[in-house]
Amino acid sequence: MAQMALQALHKATADSKQGFFLLIEGSRIDMAAHSNDPVGHVHDVLAFNDAFRVARKFIEKHGGVLISTSDHETGGISIGRQTGPWYPPYVWYPEVLANASHSTEYLGKQLASQAGLSP
Repeated sequence: MAQMALQALHKATADSKQGFFLLIEGSRIDMAAHSNDPVGHVHDVLAFNDAFRVARKFIEKHGGVLISTSDHETGGISIGRQTGPWYPPYVWYPEVLANASHSTEYLGKQLASQAGLSP
């Protein structure tokens, strides 16, 4: 989507000296973080990386400004810290996420459907 938007805006403004502004948002990451859905969260981080790469290549070729920011973090996906020997060990195995094929949102809808509930 980022590539198509950049191409369309570039074509539409090719004869203009005004240029354009494009906001690309990873909107599902907030939902995944609020519901503590690590699979959805990581998926959206990777999707953002792909979109950012596309935008960076466009800027390198055509010029312009590229800004990346976030508004807040939720859900606790962060770097852990061991504050002392009395604190339980921080154990994090991110490789297990590579085995996941669906987010908790998808799984919740499947369970609701099986139970005859509307998702």
